[in-house]
Amino acid sequence: MVRRFWQIRGYCSSEKIFEIQVPLSYLSERQMEALLKALTAKAALTFHEIVGAYARQSSEISNDLLQVQKLKPYPEYTCGLGTTRFHAKVIENE
Repeated sequence: MVRRFWQIRGYCSSEKIFEIQVPLSYLSERQMEALLKALTAKAALTFHEIVGAYARQSSEISNDLLQVQKLKPYPEYTCGLGTTRFHAKVIENE
């Protein structure tokens, strides 16, 4: 039986700092986007940068440091800037 999982990996430069596989049914795509933001914030951002990432885009403190990009065609997401990034994709295991 083929089972599908979210494979989540975190990198600092080229060094892998985090990896986990979670059954696909445990997290929706929306939850995965929120999780990638949380992991990126914890690993790479200051408190001020996190506040700016959630501020209204028109404000002077806003930034796009927690922007999640969806890669097509299969559900695959990435979040982070510079050297620290988190990546999630759907994989199949038997």
